[in-house]
Amino acid sequence: MTNQNLILKLLPAVIILISTKALGSTNAQDKFVCGQAGDLRFISVDYLDPPKAVPCRVVYTKTQENRVEYPWNAENKIGYCEKQAKYLAEKLSGLGVICRAGNNSADVNNSPSP
Repeated sequence: MTNQNLILKLLPAVIILISTKALGSTNAQDKFVCGQAGDLRFISVDYLDPPKAVPCRVVYTKTQENRVEYPWNAENKIGYCEKQAKYLAEKLSGLGVICRAGNNSADVNNSPSP
């Protein structure tokens, strides 16, 4: 088998792998819903040039305050926004706020108190 044939044979798998990484917005790790005493907060990653993974920004929505913040962004560091979104959810959890991966508010409204 020549190198060219090998490349042609592996190319579809490489394309699928790259596409899967670039379409990170479908992963649960990119979205969190947090809540405490009726105060819902949503954390997500906004991909600014889909299907590319960068540029991106972390979106932090505070529903009770009717406010949206963008605490982090990345121009070319793949995985940074996802890492920071997870960090924010873990930080809120450490403060006693219930956080769950996904975007279903029932996940936190039906959870027992910590």
